[in-house]
Amino acid sequence: MTFILLVIDAAGKPPANILGGGIVWFGDFDECLAVQDVATNVSGIKYRFDAQYCKARVPLKGPLGNIIPGNPTVTIGVCVPDSCSKKDVQNLLRKFLYENVSTELTASIQTCVETDIPYDSRAEIVLVVIGLFIAAMLLGTGYDLIVIQWPKWRQIEEITSSEEIAIEASEKQQLIEGTKSRIKEYQPGIPGKLLLSFSVYSNGSKILDTNQGKGVITCINGIRFLSMTWVIIGHAFSAPNNIADNIAEFMPRMLKRWTFMAVCNAYVSVDSFFTLRLTPPYMLVIMVSVSLFHYTGSGPNWPTGGIDKGCEKGWWYNLLYINNFVEDNKKKCFGVAWYLANDMQFYILSPLILLPLYHFHLLGVGILMVFLVGTTITTGVISSHYDIPANNFDAGDATHWKKLYVKPYCRIGPYLVGMYAGYILYRTNCKIHINRYLNLAVWSAAIGTGMAIVYGLYDDINSDTPLPTSVAAFYNAVHRTAWGLCISWVIFACATGNGGFINTILSWKAFIPLSRLTYMAYLVHMMILNHWKYSQTKTIHLSDSEYIYEIVGHIVLSFMAAFVTSLAFESPMLGLESVIFRRKQNKR
Repeated sequence: MTFILLVIDAAGKPPANILGGGIVWFGDFDECLAVQDVATNVSGIKYRFDAQYCKARVPLKGPLGNIIPGNPTVTIGVCVPDSCSKKDVQNLLRKFLYENVSTELTASIQTCVETDIPYDSRAEIVLVVIGLFIAAMLLGTGYDLIVIQWPKWRQIEEITSSEEIAIEASEKQQLIEGTKSRIKEYQPGIPGKLLLSFSVYSNGSKILDTNQGKGVITCINGIRFLSMTWVIIGHAFSAPNNIADNIAEFMPRMLKRWTFMAVCNAYVSVDSFFTLRLTPPYMLVIMVSVSLFHYTGSGPNWPTGGIDKGCEKGWWYNLLYINNFVEDNKKKCFGVAWYLANDMQFYILSPLILLPLYHFHLLGVGILMVFLVGTTITTGVISSHYDIPANNFDAGDATHWKKLYVKPYCRIGPYLVGMYAGYILYRTNCKIHINRYLNLAVWSAAIGTGMAIVYGLYDDINSDTPLPTSVAAFYNAVHRTAWGLCISWVIFACATGNGGFINTILSWKAFIPLSRLTYMAYLVHMMILNHWKYSQTKTIHLSDSEYIYEIVGHIVLSFMAAFVTSLAFESPMLGLESVIFRRKQNKR
C-alpha cells in the first residue's frame, strides 16, 4: 500500500496557473526513483519492486486546446513499477485519459529515465584521453616549477637580497624586474618544451597576464568579452522555456519591455567577436560533450543518449567546417559550431580580397563590393522567397535557421566590412586625424544605427501583424552588415585615438584575460546551460530575479569552465603547435 501511495504522490499533477503556461507537470523525480518495496506473490516468493520515472506528452485538443494559445502540449511525469515497458505505460495513460478526462486526448511516452548507466567503450576511451591530458599537465607543471621556475626564483631572491639595502616599497618591483634580465635561464630541449606546453603555471600566467605588446588594438578585448556575455545572455533567456510554469504569461510581459529588445536581438552578437582559432580544442570539446555529457546528470528532462546524437554520423562535417550546410537533424553535431564553420569559410575566401587590396587597391575594393552586394541581394531574395520574418519570434518553423541564419553567403557582410576596416588601419598605421565634429557625427550615426538594429523591431515583435515581406527582406538583407559597420567604427575610432571614454572602458585591463577565454567560453557555455536546464527536477517560476541569478551564474560558470578547458586543451595545443612548427622552420 505504501508503494502505491508513494508512486501516486510522486507523479505529476495539475498545478495552479495552467492558463499562464503551467503545463509542465514533472512531479517529484527524486521521490519516484527512491521508491522501493518488497512484495510476496501467491507462491510465497518475495520479489522487489523498484519504481521508474517516465515522461509523457499530451497534446491538448478540442476545447482544452483552445483555452491556451500556441498548440500546447502538457508534459507529465509518471511514476510506475520498473517492470512496466514504455508501451505499457503509454497504454495505461491513454486509457486513463480516455475514461476520465476527454475522449479527444491521447498520450505518448517521450522517455523513461535510465539510472546507473554503465560507461560505454567510447566514454572509457575519452576518460583515458582526459587522464593522459591531466598526467601531461601534472608532469609539465612539475617540470616547469622544479627545473625552470625554482632556479629563477632562487637567483632573484639571492640578487635582490644582496642589493636590497634600503629601498622604498615602490622601488622593490623595479629591482625585481631589473634582476630578471640578469639571471641565467635554463634552455630546455625539444622534450622539455613539449612538456612545458602543458604547464598549468606558465599557461595560467599567460592567460591572466594583463600586459600586451605595442600596436595591439586594446578595445577589441572589451568588445570580445562583452559580445560573448551577450551570446550567453541570449542563450540563457531561452534555456528555461520548456521547464517554466509561467512561460505563457511571463514572455509576453517581457516582450513589451523596450529594454528586453537587447536580448531578443542578441543574434547580432556573434557578428562582433570571432577570430580564427584552432581546431584541436574544438574537436576535444565535442569529444567530451558527445561521449561523457549524458553521464553527468539525470532528471525528468535529461536527454536519453546525450545532447549531440548527430555527432555519431555528422562529426566529420564539423571537422571540415561545412556543418552549416547540413540540414539533416540526424547528422547535426554541436549546434553552436555553425559559426565556426562560417568563420573558417570566410577565412578561406579572404585571400581573394586581401591580396588584390594589398597589391591593386581599386581591384580589391571592386571585388569586396561584388561580395558585399552579392550577399545583400542573396539574403534579400532568400528572405522574400521563403517569407522569412524580421524577428525569430514570428518564425513558425526552422526555415529562418536553415535558409538564412547559418549560411555563409547570408552572413559574410560584417566580415567584409571588418576586413576593409582592418586594411585601412594597417595602411595608415592607425594614424588618422578626424575632425571633432565629423567624429561626433559618425559616432552619433553608429550609435543610432546600432540602436535601430537592436530596438527597431519592438513594434513588430509586439504586433499581431508581422512586417510586410519586402520590409522584412530588406531588414534581413542589411542589418548584419550595418551592425558590422557600427562595430568597425568603434574599433576604428578607438584605434586612431578618437574613441574617448568608450576606448577607456573597452581597453580596461581586466578585459584582457577574459577576452582570451572567449573562444573556449563559446565552446563550453552551452554544456553549462544544458546541464543546468536538463538536470532540473522541478519547474521554475520565471521572474526578473530568477533570470538575473541564472544569467550571472551562467556567465561566471562559463568563464570558469573556459579557464579550465583553456589550461587543459587550448593552451597546450597552442604550445605544441609553436614547438613543432618552429622546429620545422629551423630545419629549413
